[in-house]
Amino acid sequence: MTQPKALPALELPEALRRAANNIVRLKGRARRSEFWWTILAVHLVYVLLTPISLLGGLLLLPVGILLPLATIPLACRRLHDGGHSGWWLGGFVLLVAAFAGMCLYDLASAFLWAAGMETAYTEYTFVSDGSLWLFPITDSLFSLARYMLLLGLLAAYQVVLIFFFCTDSQPGPNRYGPSPKYVTDDDESAAAPTPSA
Repeated sequence: MTQPKALPALELPEALRRAANNIVRLKGRARRSEFWWTILAVHLVYVLLTPISLLGGLLLLPVGILLPLATIPLACRRLHDGGHSGWWLGGFVLLVAAFAGMCLYDLASAFLWAAGMETAYTEYTFVSDGSLWLFPITDSLFSLARYMLLLGLLAAYQVVLIFFFCTDSQPGPNRYGPSPKYVTDDDESAAAPTPSA
C-alpha cells in the first residue's frame, strides 16, 4: 500500500457547499478547512445581523437559534475526522445546561425571596455597615464557588474541543468512514473512470 497524500485545503465556496450539502448528516467526516470556513461564515453572519437585531429585529431570533444548531452535525463530523466520538459535544451541552439551570434557579430564588416568599435562601444577615445582605454570606461564597467551578470545567472542556477541532485528519479510513483529506494512489485509480475501448 502506498503512502497517503494530502489533498489541498478547501476554499471558502467549496467548504460552504460541502457543509450545506451535509447540514443534517451526523455520520462521516469533515475536514478542518470545511469546519473552520463554515464557523467563520456563521460568525460573520452574526456580526452582520447584530446591528439589525438591536434595532428591533425579533424576526432574526430564529436565525440566531438555527445557525448554531446547524453547525452541530458539522462539529460531529469534524470530531469523527480526528477519530473522536461526536458525544464529546454532548458533554459540553450538558455542562452548559447545568450552568444555565443553576443561573435560573438562583435568579428564581432571589425573585421569590424579594417577593417575601420562602425559598432556599430564607436567612439574611446584616453586614458590618448595616446594609442588608441578600443571601447569607456562606451561601453567597458557596454559590460563587459553584459558578467558578462550573465555569472552569466549561473552559477546560472548550480547550479540549478546540484541540480536537484543530487536529489533523486521520490518514486512511477510521470507524467513521474514509478520510476526506488523505488519498492513496489506489483510491485515485479506483475513482478514475476506466477508458472505454
